[in-house]
Parts: sequence; C-alpha cells; structure tokens
Amino acid sequence: SSGINAEWPLRPGGVVKQQNPTKQTTSELDMFQCVKVDYLPPFPVDIVLDNELLVIYQKVFTLLLQIKYTAWCVLPLVVQSNLQHPLSNQVHCFRYELINFIKVIQAYTMQRVLHCTGADMRRELDKALELDEYVQIHKKYCNIM
Repeated sequence: SSGINAEWPLRPGGVVKQQNPTKQTTSELDMFQCVKVDYLPPFPVDIVLDNELLVIYQKVFTLLLQIKYTAWCVLPLVVQSNLQHPLSNQVHCFRYELINFIKVIQAYTMQRVLHCTGADMRRELDKALELDEYVQIHKKYCNIM
C-alpha cells in the first residue's frame, strides 16, 4: 500500500514532512515521530544551527505535538453514565483531573521550558562578543531544553 508522503512549505529551505509510519509504532503518540521539520539553514545561520541542534528542535516539536494531540483527544470526551451509579461522580472527577494535568503540562512546557529558557538564552547572547560564544551559548540552552 502506498503511504502518506506530504510536504508543506515552512520557510525558504525548510519543509514539514510527514513520512510513512514504521511497523514499530506502538501508540498513536508514536505516530508523531513521522512528522519532521526538515530545515536546511542558509549560511551563516548554519554555523549556529548545526544538525545536532536541529535534532533537539525536532524532539521539542514532536513533544509539543504529542501534548497538543493528547489535549485534543481528552477535551471532547463526554462521559455517558448513569447518575445513580456510585462511580459516576468519580469518572467525571477523573476526566476533570486528566484535563487539568494535560493543561498544566502544556503550560509548564511552554512557559518554563521554552519561554524562560529562551529569555535566559537571549540575555546571555546579548553579552556575547564573538561568534564562538554565540554558538556555545545556543548549544548550552538547547541541551537544557
């Protein structure tokens, strides 16, 4: 069977690619391993964004997709239950707690990991005087992510 191979323009030199899932895919969340941001940075950006860092950015992108997908799956759930059943209230409470947990994970990832780390990195980059310092600071913060 022919699989899905799609490309969408991202920026000059980059595309988002959806590749065929492998047979080793064990869950729906693993499907997002097939979605890749393929970006070939132009010179001189390629000095800072080497292949090692692009892999880290891909992992962050995949994690964000997985969190969004999980929220998308859980939010529309409507629990059909008999209100007289003793577990009915517990099921509704569990759904609420699950939605809350996903939203907290989403907020933490965006605020603490991406926003705060990015702000810290920008402050250090403002102090950098040479390109080598710039590259090292960027690598350091990408590894923190």
